[in-house]
Amino acid sequence: MKPRDRVLLAIEHEEPDRVPLDYWSTPTAYVNLKQYLGVHGEDTVKWAWMEPMKVCDKVLERLHVDFRRIYMKRPQDWKTKKLPDGSVEDEFGRRYKWVGDYLEFMHYYPLAKAEEVEEVEEYPWPDPYALGRTEGLRREAKELYEKTDYAIFAFPYPYADFELAWNLVGFTKFLKYLITNQKFITALLDKVCEIAVGLYDVLLDEVGDYIQVVYGPAFDFAHQHGMYMSPELWRKIFKPGFKKVYDFVKKKAPHVKIFLHSCGAMRPVIKDLVEVGLDVLNPIQPLAYGMDSGTLKQEFGKEVCFHGGIDLQHVMSFRGSLQDVEEEVKGRIRALAPGGGYILAPAHNLQPDTTPEKIVAMYDYAVKYGVYPVEVK
Repeated sequence: MKPRDRVLLAIEHEEPDRVPLDYWSTPTAYVNLKQYLGVHGEDTVKWAWMEPMKVCDKVLERLHVDFRRIYMKRPQDWKTKKLPDGSVEDEFGRRYKWVGDYLEFMHYYPLAKAEEVEEVEEYPWPDPYALGRTEGLRREAKELYEKTDYAIFAFPYPYADFELAWNLVGFTKFLKYLITNQKFITALLDKVCEIAVGLYDVLLDEVGDYIQVVYGPAFDFAHQHGMYMSPELWRKIFKPGFKKVYDFVKKKAPHVKIFLHSCGAMRPVIKDLVEVGLDVLNPIQPLAYGMDSGTLKQEFGKEVCFHGGIDLQHVMSFRGSLQDVEEEVKGRIRALAPGGGYILAPAHNLQPDTTPEKIVAMYDYAVKYGVYPVEVK
């Protein structure tokens, strides 16, 4: 079966020939993997929400990855500002810097002192329709669609992202104002939502005919043990924005599936996300509270496709063994794959301490045990 068909069948809750596979990784884990595999091809395929990172197509082929990606670009007249401390400033005024394998936001928040709705309105917001954001993107998507059989995954990241709101004011203030200044937070999220809709408008105009999945606005609402806010507060503050964006995407490109990345113990709002149109939920962090794979499948398995699920905190870290990897893959497939609705991948990016032996084993075991009908014991 072709990868594109395999992915779409899984998302539609039908059983393809095998469980589809996706690849998420830090740069260090990728470099180690490439060396281990003895691959000498050039890294030409852009492959991360952290930039810049590219991978070699031969590595993706070896892992049987069913996706290829395209990414929105910066405006043609934008020049990233480089600061003396080594950080850079993007067009939203956020400052970030490479720390190890991650591009981390600095303790600099452009709206840190803002308190009034007027200050949100007066902020110099970028234009989502600025020229250059999709330069060459239609040609790239068309070529992938016509010359390969992969599922095409489009990323407007890092711009169409609800986490932009706290990036601008700081996380502590954002959480505080969820309670003490909801008028300000609502105005901020409304503006971020407006920017996101504009970016999806531009992106889908260019590539909507060719893509199958689009990365929706992300936000980590939860930590290991629960949500940062009550589900009731989430429904009041965040749910309307998700509905607005999802409705827009569904109307403009009804065939495109919407993907959400949201870490941690976010189970209390999964039903809400399904209600407003979510198709694919990532990363299904298996050791977080309430995120048991079997229970999630039983409750939501007919409504949303699960993506991820392979434990990074123990099994794929230095703590786990190769035997643990086999049992982990078997367990996730046994719990999440029956009836379709599962795309196997790590539950976030493969970390620097994930050995290449484990990575290869994970994907090989997925191919071995992910064949339909699932008969994993």
